[in-house]
Amino acid sequence: MSETTPDTSDDSSCPERASIFDITPFQALPASDLIAAIAKAGVHRPEPPTRGQLLLALMRAHAQQNRDLLGGGILEILPDGFGFLRNPAKDFAPDVDDFYVSPSQIQHCALRNGDAVRGLLRAPRGTESNFALLKIHSIDGAQPNDGLGRYLFDELETDEPTRPLRFAKGAKALRDFDRKHELLRGQRIVLRGDDAALARNLGRSLVAAAAKLDDVYPIGLSRDQRAGRQRSGPRPAPFAVGVDDATPPGAQVRAARLCFERAKRLVERGSDVIVVIDSLDAHVRALQASSATTKAHAIAASKCLIAQARAIANGGSLTTIAITRGLELDALSECLDCNIEA
Repeated sequence: MSETTPDTSDDSSCPERASIFDITPFQALPASDLIAAIAKAGVHRPEPPTRGQLLLALMRAHAQQNRDLLGGGILEILPDGFGFLRNPAKDFAPDVDDFYVSPSQIQHCALRNGDAVRGLLRAPRGTESNFALLKIHSIDGAQPNDGLGRYLFDELETDEPTRPLRFAKGAKALRDFDRKHELLRGQRIVLRGDDAALARNLGRSLVAAAAKLDDVYPIGLSRDQRAGRQRSGPRPAPFAVGVDDATPPGAQVRAARLCFERAKRLVERGSDVIVVIDSLDAHVRALQASSATTKAHAIAASKCLIAQARAIANGGSLTTIAITRGLELDALSECLDCNIEA
């Protein structure tokens, strides 16, 4: 898909708006539900009926009715200075239904990669292919100006992890696992298991149990799966990204980077976040394939990813839990707080 750079200037000549249409509830729907939604709205079905094209057709139809459009997503800033709000329900894959964000908006509101941005949208003009963000309403649920003084993640004062992770609402086996290993918020944790199914089930159980905690925000990064499998049921966390063996290696690495950028933005606002990577082996392979590097260099890059875990002195933490099935951990051992046999 070619991502054009739309003109974001306000159009004062537009007629009075009839009402507001929020695209957000539709962004997580599968294609079958979107087809039903556009049929109900009397919108012509696009061909091919991909999720991106269906969402775009739905937004265009409501824009033609002079309705104000509201939408949002997770910000990815590109090297040229502008950005797009990606849809996490589509695992950050670029598509025609992403919303363009201008460099001036990014600078004015001090936006960062991984911010969750919502606002008023406008329809594409001329040769533009994407709807554009016209006015920012919120950033991570707060007013746009509230984030101007926030510290960068790497500048936050760190502390030793002391607060326990209590999976009190998880299964008994998981509670026993928690008591045995005494996991703490802000730790760097690796779960090793020769049994792939056992290690994966443990990782999913951790994410599902974390989703039940009122004060923890879980992010699940699911890797190394057969194509389509990660979408065959409800996602285990409010924020879950799945990439499969049909996803290009560069896109897998990019999805992992955006997951961690999202986690860092939440920690900057005082949240406790857990990122579960299943599996670390797949991430190393993707790094090797995307950058034509050696396995040793790919493991070193993965070490930098895991090492971002920390406890923040004035509240907030980032906990990383990486699942591996046969990866040599000698290069990682010095940065780990827990190396657990699943």
